[in-house]
Amino acid sequence: MKFALPTPARTRAGLAGAAAAGVLVAPLAVLPPGQAASADVPFTCAFGASEFGYDAATVLTAARNAPGEVVLSARMDDMPNTAPEFLDFQDVTFVGTVVASVDGEAATLTGSRKGDFKGGVDVPMPRMAGTATDDARTVSVEIESLSMEVVDLATIGCTADETVTLSVPVAAKTTSKTKATYKKKATIVTTVKAVVGKPKGKVTVVVKKGKKKVASEKVALKKGKATLVLPKKAVKKKGKYAVKATYPGAKFFKKSTSKATFKVS
Repeated sequence: MKFALPTPARTRAGLAGAAAAGVLVAPLAVLPPGQAASADVPFTCAFGASEFGYDAATVLTAARNAPGEVVLSARMDDMPNTAPEFLDFQDVTFVGTVVASVDGEAATLTGSRKGDFKGGVDVPMPRMAGTATDDARTVSVEIESLSMEVVDLATIGCTADETVTLSVPVAAKTTSKTKATYKKKATIVTTVKAVVGKPKGKVTVVVKKGKKKVASEKVALKKGKATLVLPKKAVKKKGKYAVKATYPGAKFFKKSTSKATFKVS
């Protein structure tokens, strides 16, 4: 399907139009500090017979789930919609594709979502993801082009007007394991490991008896372990105690949590 459309001025897509039309708009990213790279990427897009500008606020994250592998995720703000207002299609599929390079090697990020397509209402972009082979702790990503397919209706192709390079830290997957014991005092040891590297920072340890919080401490990791010792007076009531340990992540490491229990008799 092709639309003969007027050519609008270049615009930075906003959230107001989508919100006013009742479209659910998700935040671009909620991440620990330093775990994302962001930039405005200027595109010229072709929709039917017309062209329009799209300055896409882009957030990139990178994760390492295995040595040598990088999983890239991209979020972009809403794409302007230049279709006539009388067009209104319900429950259609949107497929987004980003063509990029990661440290000079080609990479493709794709993603899809379902929603309504209404002329004149900005289109929320799906989250897009793809993989690359790279061992670097920080990867250099250049976005070359973008396409948005409104399945069975139209495809919007976009080419980057200029080269925008984003330096993206690669956050390694972590796993946490907590062991809690009691013998005149409670000893809680949380071990945090990563697929590559040694996690740094602090672990938040929360201890509860039933719904009551009896302790909450931030404990520094030393050689991969965070150890919290609670004296008898802190856990003086008999019964079962629940422990939750949270490693919040760091620039090069992902978040992980673990749980344990101990009994005072």
